[in-house]
Amino acid sequence: MSVEILAILIGIGFGLVKKGSIYNLANLKLKFFWVLPVAYVLQMISIHYFSNSLYLIMVILSYLALLIFCLLNIRFKGIPYMLAGIFLNFLEMTLNGMRMPAYLPSVRAFGKKAVDDLLSGHYGKSIAMDKHTLLPFLGDIIPFHFLIFNIVSIGDCVFAVGLGVLIYNAMLLQNYSVVSGGGANESAK
Repeated sequence: MSVEILAILIGIGFGLVKKGSIYNLANLKLKFFWVLPVAYVLQMISIHYFSNSLYLIMVILSYLALLIFCLLNIRFKGIPYMLAGIFLNFLEMTLNGMRMPAYLPSVRAFGKKAVDDLLSGHYGKSIAMDKHTLLPFLGDIIPFHFLIFNIVSIGDCVFAVGLGVLIYNAMLLQNYSVVSGGGANESAK
């Protein structure tokens, strides 16, 4: 989550440097915006309170909701990156039993308890990466420290770039329902 917070701050920072307005974020006309927090809550609940089939159902529902949200809003700058990041994480989890493989040397930065939890299968939605892990480069491999220390995947980074781009562009436009490729301004030409 800290990589997303950093992306938001960078998007806002670049938007302000380019004389954009934070108030323009209110003009961001995303369809079904409420899906984002609901999907994250579903994931958090499933990780901390459910196991087996209920865990699988909740995680799959949260990813499908995020994918649908992105597809419904694909015309906005940044959303294609967000979609790609979500897809990469969902692919990695799907290939590895709906768990995100975590690179053990990166987890060691959290300390012995985190390593023990990961190896025993009690580390959120993560599993320890091993020789059977499919597409390990898509797992949680990148140690990242901003506000809190966590491990992120390439998908998380791609998603964060998209989030920053979305915010930056929204701050520069008066009405972000008009984006590249055919909006009200373009059809008037």
